[in-house]
Amino acid sequence: MGEIVEVNNKKVYKDILRIATRNMKFNNLILIDDEK
Repeated sequence: MGEIVEVNNKKVYKDILRIATRNMKFNNLILIDDEK
């Protein structure tokens, strides 16, 4: 049971990282556009 939870947490963690990275790139694009 504990192992299953651990695997699910890793999967969720990767998804969160991917979404956070995408949001950071998106925010950086907006910042670059604002500076021009």
